[in-house]
Amino acid sequence: MNGAAAVGSYCRLPDGTGAWSVCDQTFGAMNAEATVVCGDQKIGEGEDCDGLELGGQTCQGLDLGFTGGPLACGKDCKFDASNCESGGTVAINELESTEDQIEIHNAGNQMIDISGWILTDDVVDQDYDPVADTEKLVFAPQTSLAAKQFLVVAKGMRPGQHPFGLSTDGDTVTLLRPNLEVVDQVAFGADEATVSYCRLPDGPGGAWTSGCTPSFGAANEGP
Repeated sequence: MNGAAAVGSYCRLPDGTGAWSVCDQTFGAMNAEATVVCGDQKIGEGEDCDGLELGGQTCQGLDLGFTGGPLACGKDCKFDASNCESGGTVAINELESTEDQIEIHNAGNQMIDISGWILTDDVVDQDYDPVADTEKLVFAPQTSLAAKQFLVVAKGMRPGQHPFGLSTDGDTVTLLRPNLEVVDQVAFGADEATVSYCRLPDGPGGAWTSGCTPSFGAANEGP
């Protein structure tokens, strides 16, 4: 069973004796062949995109504050804005889904005040409601990133820690300004962040790479 098959349902057609196939979810009723398949290069109901088909959408068109960069489609047929650009110097720089550490880096030459900025793994789109997001981290007043600083955010309930976990099956992490404009966003797939998922080179514009040598709090290192 491949990833596309698991998006909907994997069933026997016909019931009981048939070959395994991609299906619509019909638990408790007769099996039915899938009408929407993630991975068939066609945008179906409930899909943002499919493969290379983006429906004409762009990073800027997401209306989340991105200024450019290439938009992609994730394996779950949802938009992947990992390579979208916001024009700033601060970026999510490294993360891992075992202890759930997240590193933020200021690649610029000036200190950046991140008071009130939000870090979350909830879905962030035009309907994102920070009040309803009870597991977000909001950076405390007078929190700043010095020039070239690496800030490691651990999982936990203490001040400066994030309470959400990162799934080994894949997740999306977003850093937002208080006005809900996206500073940076990264999506990763199953097992990509088990050890370290990092930007090479550090900072905005670095390519996301799986299997990096963990280097939280310092410059990233390749596999």
